[in-house]
Amino acid sequence: MALWAWHPGLRWANAALSAGGHSEADGGFVEQVRRTTGRPSLSGTATSPQIAFRVAATLRERAAAVAAREGKTISQLAREALEERIAHPR
Repeated sequence: MALWAWHPGLRWANAALSAGGHSEADGGFVEQVRRTTGRPSLSGTATSPQIAFRVAATLRERAAAVAAREGKTISQLAREALEERIAHPR
């Protein structure tokens, strides 16, 4: 028998493992645990969609240098650049 089974948004755990509970032999039980994985939402209310794109190695290196100098991540730097570009369309 599997000790762990996954369901979208939930983790089902054998309570004998997670809570020192009963084993199958003495009528075991299953505990439902809310799964909270990943990073927090940027909006605070829902999941944040992702955008992925490729860049030249030199651009990534330059972006990493700017981000480090400003105490940010490359993702933060990219979000700021995209927000600025969208705010001021050509």
